[in-house]
Amino acid sequence: MIQTKNLILIGGAGRNVGKTLFACRLIELQTRHRPVTGFKIAVLDPPALEHPDHTKGETYRAFDGPYHLLEETAPSDATDTGRMLKAGARRVFWLKVRRSHLKAGLEALLALVPDDACVVAEGTSARTVIEPGVFIVIRGKNDAAMKESCAAILPFADRVVRFDGRGWDARPDDCLFIEGEWMLRPRAGAVVLAGGDSRRMGRNKALLTETDYADLIAGGSGNDPKK
Repeated sequence: MIQTKNLILIGGAGRNVGKTLFACRLIELQTRHRPVTGFKIAVLDPPALEHPDHTKGETYRAFDGPYHLLEETAPSDATDTGRMLKAGARRVFWLKVRRSHLKAGLEALLALVPDDACVVAEGTSARTVIEPGVFIVIRGKNDAAMKESCAAILPFADRVVRFDGRGWDARPDDCLFIEGEWMLRPRAGAVVLAGGDSRRMGRNKALLTETDYADLIAGGSGNDPKK
């Protein structure tokens, strides 16, 4: 499994579930603070290539070799990669890869960006090969059915998000990029109350660090940090 903590992966349980829209919103949010790279990863099996679904246009057009990798150069609403570029991504790459060569294709794709680059990636089956910082699966609000490829990796989702055609039941800004890694904002928090005059403590309890607290406990001091 390839570790990619600097990458957030967005998968879809079906078609038209707002996957690219969610990715573009993440890009818009992050470009306020740092450069962002976008990935679109399309895993194509031979049957799909031999009998293309023409409603998907270029995505399912046959290609030579184990994978085909290209860089998007035109911001546009016409393609997913163009939308990522239009959303503010500095660079956007598109990988079309045969399932049997998914690992090799992803290694070639990841080699194009630094290890600490902020990457927003769209592609469900890639989760079978990479372990991203965060893996989001998006489903239609009332959809019961799910693509087989998504059902196989659903247990690995960090969060399943429902899309109602206009928005999601989880906010894109709950996805945080901190010190080169993607993570989710915790659903719940905690408040530590530290008050009083600290007469027994001998110093301001509100300024204690975790190390101070551990030292007090380990030392068996009569200064009980809980008081």
